[in-house]
Amino acid sequence: RTQIQANLNESSLAIRSAMADPTMPLRKLLFSFTGRIARGTFWIIWLSLTMASLIVGLLIGTISNAGNTGRAVGLVIYVLYLAAIVWVGLAIQVKRWHDIGYSGWMVFIGFIPIIGTLISLVYLGFIKGAPRRNKYGADPGPSRSWPAVGYLLYYSIAAIVMWVVFSRALLDRPDGIATGVLNNYGDL
Repeated sequence: RTQIQANLNESSLAIRSAMADPTMPLRKLLFSFTGRIARGTFWIIWLSLTMASLIVGLLIGTISNAGNTGRAVGLVIYVLYLAAIVWVGLAIQVKRWHDIGYSGWMVFIGFIPIIGTLISLVYLGFIKGAPRRNKYGADPGPSRSWPAVGYLLYYSIAAIVMWVVFSRALLDRPDGIATGVLNNYGDL
């Protein structure tokens, strides 16, 4: 138990230190279009957004099964979440383009089908930023967030697996897809 607690504390500290940039508060990190961020910070935010999107999608899917009212509530949640995720996604991409030394307007290259997305992924995710101060700000420093990316990915996958297992075992669906009761063969 002590070892598990130590591992959880270590991973929590790594994720918090990756997100806590002394030169950029979290509000500016997620919602501002100025400044620079390192690759590791970009990846941890991108993976967080991906996992949040998956969870919100599962939540909306569950809510939408509750009839017309559920569909309306799901639609409102979807629109609000979509607006927030687009804003944060654009903000972190602009900061990464700034770190590489390009204008934030380069974010529009991602709107070119397939090739634009690949170019953005390569540049934003794998190209190291300018080593010194550029016209967009100071060097964000070494990418101290790489261990946090691993921890976040591990715990995100664990959360998804638990969601799938427990939602299938606990939800009682009237159409008989999952009864919530194990049969003699261990199947649902």
